[in-house]
Amino acid sequence: MAAAQRTGDHDGLRQATANLKAEGPTRITRIGAAPTGPPPPPIREQINTLIHLLSGTHDDSGEDGSESR
Repeated sequence: MAAAQRTGDHDGLRQATANLKAEGPTRITRIGAAPTGPPPPPIREQINTLIHLLSGTHDDSGEDGSESR
């Protein structure tokens, strides 16, 4: 997904998204239901990376101006 987004390959991004949807697990929390807790830290990091990548604020160098933890 990242490579397709970086190169502007919209068809590739759509295909990767479809593949991910087909391979991913079903939802544990029903849409509209209150989650029982936050996602684990590795999942939150993946979500944050994807949000920044898709919004155009992701820096591949790893130097995004944020402090290291």
